[in-house]
Amino acid sequence: MDAEKVKIPLFPNRDVSDIPHPNKVMPVTAGRGAGQLAAVLENHDVWMVLQSITYSKLALRLLATGVYSKASVVTYSNLAETIGDAFAPTFFDENYLVMPKEFWQLVCSEDLIKYIMYIADLFDCDDYAKLFSALIAAFFLVNTAGIAYGRVYDQNGNLLGLHAFNVVPVLDGNAIVWYVIEPQTGQMAQMKDDGTAIMDGYVYAIKLATFG
Repeated sequence: MDAEKVKIPLFPNRDVSDIPHPNKVMPVTAGRGAGQLAAVLENHDVWMVLQSITYSKLALRLLATGVYSKASVVTYSNLAETIGDAFAPTFFDENYLVMPKEFWQLVCSEDLIKYIMYIADLFDCDDYAKLFSALIAAFFLVNTAGIAYGRVYDQNGNLLGLHAFNVVPVLDGNAIVWYVIEPQTGQMAQMKDDGTAIMDGYVYAIKLATFG
């Protein structure tokens, strides 16, 4: 996040001093030494490797448990109808694989990218959202992890700043419901008809989203 954007405080009651969590913001400056940059890159590399291993194993497990058999292929136009006026979508594919809730719950429970170090401007909220979307497509061949852009408010309705996160359609019986996913925490919450969702007391308001 930059300019008018703000960093949403995560896990306010959790001690994260011993793990490389995104709460540990390391401002990037021209004067940063090679050792500091190496530490940042090592953090990113380690968690990306661990995430790749974890998601590879999860993909095989999901195939074995038949979760994919519960999915449904939906055209972009039909998917748009389920969004209504909640937010403005942009679709790059003709058809989309809509997964059941258990798929997203498992994916979020195995989400390790939340431990990648947050770096203002260079690796912030939009990068977490893009990475989550790309990993879901690469490891699970699911193209419905949308990248959402909007605003976040506190419990009193005060604007905290602009924010990027993820939004996904979820198959619920014969219906499709929408969920917001915060890739920096691995949490998910059902979206209301007005395009908002509440997680940890924060109100996520989607303005637009892209699906590729």
